[in-house]
Amino acid sequence: MNYFFILKASKVVSKKGCIFQGNDISQTPTNDAKVCAKKCETTSECTHFTWYGGTCCIKRGDASMSNAEKSSIPGAVCGVKQ
Repeated sequence: MNYFFILKASKVVSKKGCIFQGNDISQTPTNDAKVCAKKCETTSECTHFTWYGGTCCIKRGDASMSNAEKSSIPGAVCGVKQ
C-alpha cells in the first residue's frame, strides 16, 4: 500500500516505506519524519529527503517520487520538494 501525506502549507510531498540513496547534503538526528520534511522545505539546496530510525538525510539533485526506492526499514519515509 502507498501512503502519501502532504504537510499543511508545505511544498513537500512524502511517502512511507521508501528511501532515496546518495546525494546527501546533511544527516542529522530528528525525532519525526514531518520535522525532516520541514527541514528540507526550509533548506534552499534541498530537493528531497529520506528519514529513517531517527535520522534525517537532506539531499540534493534530481529526484521524484517515481524514482524512490522501496524500503524494508521500519518507518522509513522519503519525500520531494515541489
